[in-house]
Amino acid sequence: MIQLRDIIEIGKVTGFTNHNNFELHYLVYESDGPSGAPGFSVAGLELGFFAWSNSRQDAKNKLFEIYSNYLSSNEIDFSTILYQLGESGMEEWWGLYRQITYIFGNAEAEEKEKVIKSLRQELANTHESLNILKIDVFNLLERITQLENSKSSIL
Repeated sequence: MIQLRDIIEIGKVTGFTNHNNFELHYLVYESDGPSGAPGFSVAGLELGFFAWSNSRQDAKNKLFEIYSNYLSSNEIDFSTILYQLGESGMEEWWGLYRQITYIFGNAEAEEKEKVIKSLRQELANTHESLNILKIDVFNLLERITQLENSKSSIL
């Protein structure tokens, strides 16, 4: 079993083929490969699948592919997945995940805050643009009224 100090990344991805609401939490840690070569292992916490590669991103991609293929299989139905989610045997790994988020915070929350901040700025910019257009329309209507008044005074 790995230790807390061995973990170098945690994360969560959402949406796999046929299961858009499926969330996969994972832990990345350095480990030796089958031939003793240094590399990275990734543990998928929901169903207990693992992947290894000599690069961190490749190991994660392999794990995501394993989950995608598994969840896309016609032989796997809802009740099977439901059972496996309850019986994955990954409680110690989940404990490590919770400890990391307790120590360092939830990276997802920071990302959501960035998105919210960006959306608020975009909304403020949109409101500003609309207000400028309203002023332009108001000025245009005022100018039309002035022209109509000057036209009627000429006639």
